[in-house]
Amino acid sequence: MSNRLKQIYNACDPYEPASSEHYCSCAEARGESVLAQEFLRRLRLTDQHISFLFSGHIGCGKSSELEQLRRVLTKNIPYHPRYFPILIDVSDYLDD
Repeated sequence: MSNRLKQIYNACDPYEPASSEHYCSCAEARGESVLAQEFLRRLRLTDQHISFLFSGHIGCGKSSELEQLRRVLTKNIPYHPRYFPILIDVSDYLDD
């Protein structure tokens, strides 16, 4: 096995979420986050408090998508409501 391949394989821990420095925007290829647009659409349609359950396998991009959603929600867009998103990592509170 090549040393370079070994370095790449061991470069990150799959059980640790990627930080913003690891985020690679694919917006040019896929457009703005579909998840973010769907959340915004639902938020703007209701006057009620709403909850979403967002789950998936380790490494499928949940944290990256939620970080993108946080960025979209905190944008200052004239004539649109402003949001204060709170991201909570439940693994800090649950015993896996």
